Amino acid sequence: MKNIETTNSTVTTDISYEQNAVSLVQQFQFGIVASWRKVASSIMETGRLLLQAQEQLKRDEFSTIRKHLVENGIMSETVISKLLKIARHSVLSAPENVPLLPGSYATLYVLAGKDPVEVQSALAEGKITPLTQLKDVTDLFPSTTNRVQKVAVATGIVVTIQSDLSNVPSDTINAFKAAIDALKDFVSVEVKGL
Repeated sequence: MKNIETTNSTVTTDISYEQNAVSLVQQFQFGIVASWRKVASSIMETGRLLLQAQEQLKRDEFSTIRKHLVENGIMSETVISKLLKIARHSVLSAPENVPLLPGSYATLYVLAGKDPVEVQSALAEGKITPLTQLKDVTDLFPSTTNRVQKVAVATGIVVTIQSDLSNVPSDTINAFKAAIDALKDFVSVEVKGL
C-alpha cells in the first residue's frame, strides 16, 4: 500500500511498480509546471508593488526605492520600467489571467504594449499560455506590429544605435537615456546595451 497525498485528501491505493514510476513522473511534471507558473505570478506581484509604491509615495521616496534596487543589483532601471508597464496593463494584471501568462517579463512587457481587448481575446482562445515566447507575440498580433511600423513611417522617427558606443561621451548617452525615459509614458521604448 502507498499513500498519495493531495491538497484535498489522502487516498490509499495499491500501486504496482510500473504505476508507481508513472505516478512519480506525473508528480514531478505537475510540480514543475506549478512552480514555473509561479514565475508569472511573481513578476506580476513585483510590478504591482512597484506601481503601488510609485502611486502612494512621493517622487523622491520612490526614487530612493529605484536607486536601492539598481545599486544592489536587484534590477535595472529598464526592468523597473518594464514591470511598471506590465502592472498597468488591465488584462495582464487581472488575477484570473495571471496563471495563463508566460513566465518571462520580456514577453509580458511586449504583451503589455498590445491592445487589452486583443490580449484578452488571445487569452480566451488559448493563444497565450505559460509557454508563449517573445517570438510568438509578433505572430499573435501582426496588426499591432504593423501599426508600430506605420507610426514610425508617419512620424519619421527612427532610432538607430551603433553597436559600439565606446566613443560616445557619457553625457551624450545620459542625455539620450533621459530623453527616452521622458517618452516611456507615451510610447513603448526598449533600449538594450546602454
